[in-house]
Amino acid sequence: RSSTSYDVKDPALLDEDGDEGADDEMEFVGEPIPHVRRTRKEVFEVGTQWLRFGRVWFQSDKDGATHGWEMVERTTRKGDVDGVDVVAVLRRAGRVPHVILILNYRPPVDAVCAEF
Repeated sequence: RSSTSYDVKDPALLDEDGDEGADDEMEFVGEPIPHVRRTRKEVFEVGTQWLRFGRVWFQSDKDGATHGWEMVERTTRKGDVDGVDVVAVLRRAGRVPHVILILNYRPPVDAVCAEF
């Protein structure tokens, strides 16, 4: 595991003294995301009125192997991203609020996604 700290300077998090309390930094814990690339995408003819099923294959520099990932796509909308997300804020007395954010590679979109 690796750990890197980043200063947090969000004015909304400052306490009465103008600082951020005992926890005045954001901590990154984990391994760096390996370079990953999507190699192939296959969409199945079977689906529903609103969904289309498929499979994508991707290759990671971490192990060099090709992996498969099942996926679902919407058939009713193209264009801008839309969606809803719920973010939990961890609050403890005397400490700065925290949000857990996870970065994961997601083969269907061939990109790293932020997950809460």
